[in-house]
This record gives sequence, structure tokens and C-alpha cells, in this order.
Amino acid sequence: MQINIEKIKSLVKNSSKVVIMAHKRLDLDALGSSLGLYYFAKSLGKNATLLIEEDTFEDGVGLSLLKIKKNKIDIDIKKYSQLDLDPETLLIIIDTNNMSLVQNELAVKNIKNKVLIDHHINSGLHDKKFLYTFICNEQSSSVEIVIEMLKYLDTYIPPYIATIMLSGIYVDSNRFSSKASYKTHEGAAYLYKCGASSDELVYLLKADFDEYVDQLEVVSKAERYNNCLIALGNENKCYKAEDLAKIAENLILIKDIEVAFTIGKINDQTIGISARSIGKINVQQIMKKMGGGGHNNEAATQIKDLKVFEVLEKLKKIVGV
Repeated sequence: MQINIEKIKSLVKNSSKVVIMAHKRLDLDALGSSLGLYYFAKSLGKNATLLIEEDTFEDGVGLSLLKIKKNKIDIDIKKYSQLDLDPETLLIIIDTNNMSLVQNELAVKNIKNKVLIDHHINSGLHDKKFLYTFICNEQSSSVEIVIEMLKYLDTYIPPYIATIMLSGIYVDSNRFSSKASYKTHEGAAYLYKCGASSDELVYLLKADFDEYVDQLEVVSKAERYNNCLIALGNENKCYKAEDLAKIAENLILIKDIEVAFTIGKINDQTIGISARSIGKINVQQIMKKMGGGGHNNEAATQIKDLKVFEVLEKLKKIVGV
């Protein structure tokens, strides 16, 4: 499935300005792909703005934004209330196709001209009023999609922006072990050609010590059911959703394990599950039965008003262990 770059190019050129928006709790793929689109629009002579409403991000994003500012890289970032919109404004939504998860739903409602680009499985939670939609869950990341657009126009991107984009691929492909294809590696090579730094990448991905210790504690208590591992978080602790994902990503790398789940409290009312597989078991279908979704080998869900052990029993029943 190939993205229609000429179509997007035409829509950008015919717009007055471009607003780029990803999902809530920005991660490195969302930020990296947004930045790539920013330079795509700028290369076509258009003013572009990243719409970032929240101040809460996943690991590495806050540091990236601080470094962009410190390095005086000119990126226009605004909240919705600060935007100067007109009827010809083009909104590009990236890295989600669920409109309830975007940074600001008012942007979706009030900006008529919209484009949607995503690499997740189609949630169906978006209307049909997009000028162009590209949803392809065969891609490792949204960054991988955007790289094709940048290469098409031979767009310049600064080295540090290339590093952020590379980190997006690295995280979403679980260190090139999940959903990675030759295009993924070609995309990474392109970013290195643009000046991406492996040293800066490692710095962006460094873990908080206390969070790392918490993750190790959860890993140490994982239970094995044949080729399946299930790790439970402490009932008295809350975990970030991305930390549950990191634990599952580490568990799936264990020999003879084909599917891994991490269950933990995200807040006092919500239990999160992060699921990973090596491809033989479709975790998207499992998480869908529990109200979530994702990819065949990478999925998640959130469940309210149940205890961790109750969610565990529900999961075991669905998985058949």
C-alpha cells in the first residue's frame, strides 16, 4: 500500500497554512512524524504549526522539545486557542485514527480541510470528511510513512530532528524487532544520512532509575504459561502506560516466548494491559475482546473498575491459559 504523496503535496500547496496534530500523551513516533510533516510543509513554502495541547508526554518527548528550543531550531508550536485559522487551513492528523485520542478535538471539528495519516489498525473512530486518508498498519511507525514523503521532495531536515524521528522508529519497532521491513531500515539509513546521531538517540531513550527498578520488579514476577508470559504490576502502585509496554517488549524477547502481557494500574480507576507477540498470535484480536486494539503483534487496552487480579483472570480466560 503506497501513500499518495502527490495528493498530499497538492493539498498542502493549495492551503493557506498547515496545522499538524497527533494523539494525546505524545510519544517519540508521534513527535517525530509531526516534525517530519512540518518540514514537508515548509519545503512547499507553507507556514506550519504543531498543535500540542498537553504538557504530559511519554519518555523522551519532553527532552526532545527542550533540546529543540535549546538548539534554536525554529519549530512553531501552539495550543489550539493560539491558532490563527481560516477556511483554507489544512489540518494533518498523524499517528492516530481515533478522533477521541487527538490533542484537541476542537481542531477536528472546526478545521474543514483535513488529512489523516496513520500506521495503526483502522479503529473506525473517524468520520469520512477527510480530503485524503492513509491508514496502513504494515508500516513500523508513522515516521516510516513520513520519511517516504520527505525523500520524495528531497526535503532537508536538521540532524537533531532526524534523531528524534529515528527514535520514533526505534521505539515503535521495538528496536527493529517488530514490524520492521527493508523500508524500515531504508528509512533509518535515510535519517542517518540526514545526520541522526546514535549517541543522541541513546540519550533520548534513557530510563528513569526508579521507573526502571519498578519495571524489573514486575518482570521478576512474570508467570509463564507454556509460550506465554504474563506480568502483574503491584496492586498498590500506578504505572505509566508506556512502562507497561516496555515490560511487555522485554518479555517477548525471552527464548521460546511467543506472546507476552503486562497488567498494571494506570490510575486508581483504570487497569492497563500491554500485549506483544512475535507474530504467530494476534494480540490485536485478544485486546479487542477486552475493549482495546492495536496491531497484530502489538496491542493494548484499558479497563475500568476492576482489580488487577480480576483483569488477569479475564485475560487468561480469553487467551486460554
